[in-house]
Amino acid sequence: MSRLMNFYRSFTGRMIIAAVLMHALLVPFLVFGIQRILVNDLKDEFVDHARAQAQQFAVLANDKSAAAIPPLLEDWLVSGQVVFAEAVFEDGTAIRLEGFQGPKPLTFVEDFQFGEHGDEVYFITAPLKHQSLRGQLRLGFDEHPVNERIEMLYRRGLLLVGGYLAVAVLLAWGGGTLLGRSIRQLRDATRRFASGQIQRSLSIKTEITEISSLSNDLETMRRELLQRGEELRSLAYYDSLTGLPNRWLFNQRLTEALAEAQRRQRKLAVLYLDLDRFKRVNDTLGHSAGDELLRGVAERLQHCLRGSDLVTIANSMLPGDSVARLGGDEFTLLLSNIQHEDDVARVARRILEVLNEPLPVGGHGVYVTTSIGIALYPDDGVDPIELMKNADMAMYFAKEQGKNCFRYYTPSINQAAEERLDLENALHRAIAEDQLLLHYQPQIDMRSKKMIGAEALIRWQHPERGLIAPNIFIQIAEESGLIIPIGDWVIRTACAQLQRWRAQGLPPLCLSVNVSAKQFQHVGFVQNVKRMLEEFEVEPGTLGLEITETALMANEEDAIERLRALRALGVELYIDDFGTGYSSLSYLKRFPVQTLKIDQSFIHAVPDHAHSSAIIQAILALARSMNLNVIAEGIETQQQWEFLFEQGCQEMQGFLISKPLPADAFTQFVADHASDIEPGLRQA
Repeated sequence: MSRLMNFYRSFTGRMIIAAVLMHALLVPFLVFGIQRILVNDLKDEFVDHARAQAQQFAVLANDKSAAAIPPLLEDWLVSGQVVFAEAVFEDGTAIRLEGFQGPKPLTFVEDFQFGEHGDEVYFITAPLKHQSLRGQLRLGFDEHPVNERIEMLYRRGLLLVGGYLAVAVLLAWGGGTLLGRSIRQLRDATRRFASGQIQRSLSIKTEITEISSLSNDLETMRRELLQRGEELRSLAYYDSLTGLPNRWLFNQRLTEALAEAQRRQRKLAVLYLDLDRFKRVNDTLGHSAGDELLRGVAERLQHCLRGSDLVTIANSMLPGDSVARLGGDEFTLLLSNIQHEDDVARVARRILEVLNEPLPVGGHGVYVTTSIGIALYPDDGVDPIELMKNADMAMYFAKEQGKNCFRYYTPSINQAAEERLDLENALHRAIAEDQLLLHYQPQIDMRSKKMIGAEALIRWQHPERGLIAPNIFIQIAEESGLIIPIGDWVIRTACAQLQRWRAQGLPPLCLSVNVSAKQFQHVGFVQNVKRMLEEFEVEPGTLGLEITETALMANEEDAIERLRALRALGVELYIDDFGTGYSSLSYLKRFPVQTLKIDQSFIHAVPDHAHSSAIIQAILALARSMNLNVIAEGIETQQQWEFLFEQGCQEMQGFLISKPLPADAFTQFVADHASDIEPGLRQA
């Protein structure tokens, strides 16, 4: 039963059933229609023949004498042409002969149609016009031979219909099977495609246009799926920018390499790379230039791994070696089958060498360095997570050691990383528990020797470690994202301090605050500054913001719009660490800034270092030509003071005058030096 149901539900079965039903309805209708015509023709022919014979018999009888009629009728019966013959005259006499062998005698009832009375005899009359007698000639013609022919015709029709239906079933079965085979091939193909088996091509040999077209469409779809699959695989396993394996694929290869190394009792190494100061390049030259730089770095790293003339290491061509981009400016290298640690060191040194060479970016040569952390199997870890974590910590240690170097993982690095994490967690609490504070370093006019302002410098009063300098925790704040709330706290605290100084009667001073690139570029920064200025009623020209060149160059148009909005609020604008970035006359003309701050790295080298002295002279000349103020920061010696004074520097700050002071000590310093400040009075 189930097979019948399956057959009925199949396309082939339904096609056969439909064909059989169609022919079973139409063919009998056609055959029996033709038979009906033939039967009617036979009957009509019989009737016409009987009538013609009756007329002929009547003519013969008319030519005979009355005595000759009985023998004539008998001859007709004997000849088999008629089965009933009767001559009825007007005088009431009758001559009757009957040759029909039936169950009962025939009764004459004239027929007007074949088989009208069901007695298988066609009765007909013909007039007798004898010389002496008149009457009727009644004849009965046998219908049985015609009925046999009709029955034979019906039997042949049934056989024809049956044979035709049998042939139709066979043809429908064959055609349905052939058509169903093609459809089953299409069905099987779609099932394969749905299950992900799209490697085998689809080829269906058929002359049916629709199926051929559908087959071609499915094959086109298969090829597109195959192509999309390759694209998705590339997106899933490879970095779209550089074409290198991504983090997922690298971890998979590392897992396989570790299993192989464990089986063969061999070592392998993981190198974790992070480009130094890549963000500055990216922010200054734009993201497209940064992408181009990353592609160049990826290409050079691949050359290092392929055993080309860039690096000579016997194991660099092993199948387990791999380079990947984890994201951003972070890369990893896997070196399998390491014989000696020197092999890894040679690769690391060569990477540093090839990356120290300028990379072509936007038609210019850009220099970039990298810090490399190295973790070895099995010494530094036996699973991918541990090896990657330790290589990452070694990389951070390399950055702390001055960047552009490589460092192996050691347990002490792990301890330092844990301390760093503890410090980050403590920094979160420091914001909430008000452990941060500001110190203020005086700024004076070098000509009048009068105080003109101060720079607010953040400090962290840790409950256990004591006072922590910003160089220890600012980088952690930058990397963790805490720099934005910390920066907002600094500006708010500076505004509140300006309000207190004004209430204490101190002379107007410009208090400058350092602003990080992230804070300056943050959405709503200008509105936050405006809200704080209004909250503490800060007078125009008494709050200054120090912004680095890299923060301004990340997006020049946006930076100009923000700077103009800040100037409209009465905020003084400084370019901090001028000379260390991409100092340019063209962007200085566009940015609405008032003051340049010479980085202390140049100040420390003068007057003995000719290169630094020349840079300072150039900055001062540039500032004079653009009518900008200049503050030299980090002045510590009388010789530095005298050199800068002779070169025409207007303002300064540094330990030669005073270290950064707490708010109360700074207030006292201002009171003690209300007239002027002599260099060398350094506040203890």
